Amino acid sequence: MNVKIYSGEDMGEELFYVMLRRRIIQIIDSHTNTHLGSIKGKVFRRMLDIYNTYQQPIGKLSISARAGKYVLELEGRPVAEGDKKSFLKKPQILEINSLNIPDNFDPRILLSSVMVAFTYNSRARIYGLLLLALVGLQVSLAVLAAVIPSTV
Repeated sequence: MNVKIYSGEDMGEELFYVMLRRRIIQIIDSHTNTHLGSIKGKVFRRMLDIYNTYQQPIGKLSISARAGKYVLELEGRPVAEGDKKSFLKKPQILEINSLNIPDNFDPRILLSSVMVAFTYNSRARIYGLLLLALVGLQVSLAVLAAVIPSTV
């Protein structure tokens, strides 16, 4: 199953897509069909590892069920945090500390990681608009995520 990510609600331009293959989430550029990175879950642990194009680990998404916290780290620095309450709101809004994002980091991998975090929490399909407010930048990114597989 592929999840296509568009530049806006009008679905005028497809930016990239995310596909699940053998329990590995792969992030693919729609224009060049290039593999951008992947997200792999660890069995029996509430953690997802994030890899770049060359399958080198670049980050992780930790999920603490007891504390109800979600922490996304890139290169050892916390980039995004959320709690269970914020993940259950509609539309889902997550603030990201863009100062901790490495300069050479592909934002499509970050966006895919955030989408996986939402899905991992709810264990259900998410429909509608996913809004990301990028803290420190004067940019907000609106992305239409039509269907995210619940098997993640």
